[in-house]
Amino acid sequence: MEEERAKVEEQVVTVRLKGEEEIAREEARTAKVIKNLNEKIAREEARTTEVIKNLNEKVAETYRRLDEARSSCEKAEADSIAFLKMVEERKQQRLQSIIQKYENSLAELFSDLAAKEQNYRVAIQELQGILADLSSKERIAYENLQKTLERNFPNRLHLSERSIGEMKELYAICNKLSNALPLYKAIYDLYLKVELADLVRRTGASGKCGIYRITNVTNGMVYIGQSVNIGER
Repeated sequence: MEEERAKVEEQVVTVRLKGEEEIAREEARTAKVIKNLNEKIAREEARTTEVIKNLNEKVAETYRRLDEARSSCEKAEADSIAFLKMVEERKQQRLQSIIQKYENSLAELFSDLAAKEQNYRVAIQELQGILADLSSKERIAYENLQKTLERNFPNRLHLSERSIGEMKELYAICNKLSNALPLYKAIYDLYLKVELADLVRRTGASGKCGIYRITNVTNGMVYIGQSVNIGER
């Protein structure tokens, strides 16, 4: 019994020793790991400190450059404002000079126009007098011409100047048509039919046969013909 207890105690001691050795090895290994970690942390802290230092230097340099850029911008802005002010002043001076010249030119022009207007008024009055005199003479000449025509050509068509002008325009259109007969008939019905009927009535030519003469009182051309019924012809 004692021997067995001794063996058990020996085994316990052996296990305790092995455990203590294992714990010692683990503690050594843990200490080494902690040491390595501390070294790495120290190196990282040093590197981080260096990076922060470099960043601070770069930030400071950036701020310095920004200050220089701000100063340059402020100077450029001031120069630009001064230049624009000078340009505006010169522009105003130039504008005032142009306006003054323009006003002077307008004054001269209005003065010249007023003088010309007065001359034109006098000339218009003179022309109106001449036109009135010409109109009176034209009316007298036209009345004399009508009397002469009535005297020399009692049997003539009585067409107004307006009708004659409209007929000329329509005849000009007839010359452009391939078949102008309908338009010729329309001209006859509108302008000549009634006047010719009146002419036949005045001359008593209806139902009479004989020789007749048609005279163009404008150019003196004459057409002579014959018919068994002059009125119908």
